Amino acid sequence: VRGLQDVSRSAGGRDRSGLAGPLVGRQDELEQMLAAFERAIRGRAQVVSLVGEAGTGKSRLVAEFFAALEAAGRLESASVRRTTCSSFGEQAYGVLRAFLLEGYQLDPGEPLETAVAKLRAGLRALGSDEVEAERVALALAHMLGIESDEALRHLEPEQLRRQIFLATRLVVERRLQHGPLVLVVENLQSADTASIELLRFLVDRLSDRKLLLLVTYRPGFDAQVLLTARAAPTGIRLAPLGDAESAALVDGLLGASHGGVPPALH
Repeated sequence: VRGLQDVSRSAGGRDRSGLAGPLVGRQDELEQMLAAFERAIRGRAQVVSLVGEAGTGKSRLVAEFFAALEAAGRLESASVRRTTCSSFGEQAYGVLRAFLLEGYQLDPGEPLETAVAKLRAGLRALGSDEVEAERVALALAHMLGIESDEALRHLEPEQLRRQIFLATRLVVERRLQHGPLVLVVENLQSADTASIELLRFLVDRLSDRKLLLLVTYRPGFDAQVLLTARAAPTGIRLAPLGDAESAALVDGLLGASHGGVPPALH
């Protein structure tokens, strides 16, 4: 161990070991994701869920989705926030924490004044006035665990939860005024309860905005917790590849050397 990652990332992916091949057997799923993105940028919030066992290609499909959007120039005006939930467990509001730490270049160990100044400046840049920026920055800093505001510390838990939810909604609304927003959460089955409730709140309250929530998780997770009466859901289950698709994937991974591989090993 050398230190903390600045941004949480998926542990999957063959590219880190030098193995990369073409996308095989997932074109229909990719087209469903791209169609959901198009609906989102027309002003109807979307929730896209990728469910599959470990190794079925969820992270790869997410990567291909963004590569296709990038190639088509569809991300030029969009903001993207990504995080991967740890199997070791997450702190309360872990997903929001990750989005804020990345988006505002925050350090959990920095002084209150520094963190609030960064949050305040970011909110002002998005269009908040001074009063709103100060109020929201303090609520978010409290959630991050890097502030000691007396007024917030003495709120009842439900009151504090409401303050955090409303502050987060305001931040996302301000961001959406500048273009579409894509939120990506991988391994949602490891997310904390508060984060899941907050994500559901956002897509429900902002159902008429250019918002796309893309989540991945393993079978067994109750995806019903994200469903709302307003945001449109797209559920995609990744089944294992068939024999012919698996053979095509192996050929792609081996590249030009596949002809020298013994048939039994192939």
